[in-house]
Amino acid sequence: MASGQQRTGTFGYEHDRAFPLALQARSDWKRTVDETVAHLESLSKSGALFDLVRQHGGALLIRGLPITNAETYSRIAHAFGFAAHDEVGRPPIRTVLAKNVKTANEGPPELPIWPHNEYGWSTHSPAWLTFSCLAVPESGGATPIISSIGLAHKLEKEAPEFYRLLLQKGVRYLYRYGREQVESTTGASVFAAYGQHVQEGDDEATIKEKIETEVKRHSELFEWHQDGSLSVTHIVPSKELTLLYDHLTHHVK
Repeated sequence: MASGQQRTGTFGYEHDRAFPLALQARSDWKRTVDETVAHLESLSKSGALFDLVRQHGGALLIRGLPITNAETYSRIAHAFGFAAHDEVGRPPIRTVLAKNVKTANEGPPELPIWPHNEYGWSTHSPAWLTFSCLAVPESGGATPIISSIGLAHKLEKEAPEFYRLLLQKGVRYLYRYGREQVESTTGASVFAAYGQHVQEGDDEATIKEKIETEVKRHSELFEWHQDGSLSVTHIVPSKELTLLYDHLTHHVK
């Protein structure tokens, strides 16, 4: 087992395997991007790769792929056959670099980004998430991988009553979007989050109508404020419990 890996048996799995699954391309493997894409497409279509990933707790680390920029990363990521996630209510600031490839978070580097699941606060969340590090720092910058299933398993053992309430009531999450863009690791303006169809020249009524149409794709609970900001409330049901480990400190109502 490589340094940093854990065991799925400690997460409540029946079988005890290394987490995450770690694969390394052979040192003599000099495939082109086209050959790599074809190979990954074949593995993905056969189901063998995803069977292994599930057996190892749902996470995969691959090293040695010929990824040199956002474009090659995009091509290789698409080889897995994932459907692209349509972002709704995007909190952080991101820049599109290639097809379905964006910067992870452009908030100030001195601000922390706590462990979380992508869109764990919303019922509209991606099934799979991929990362690639194109510029490796001399120190720091690591992205720890945490098992949500493992955390839910531990929570059930150490706080059974709280766990029961989560299953019964779900989790309430409130997000407030300001009118202006701010420098933050967790905040975007209402226009960045829901203003995809707002056009220059739209009056206020039209702007709100277009934004509300986007909001309603994942929540019917929202409120406009006098300063033009927008609060959106999400009630994530218990079936999404393992997606919520970063929000368990919020009140259960």
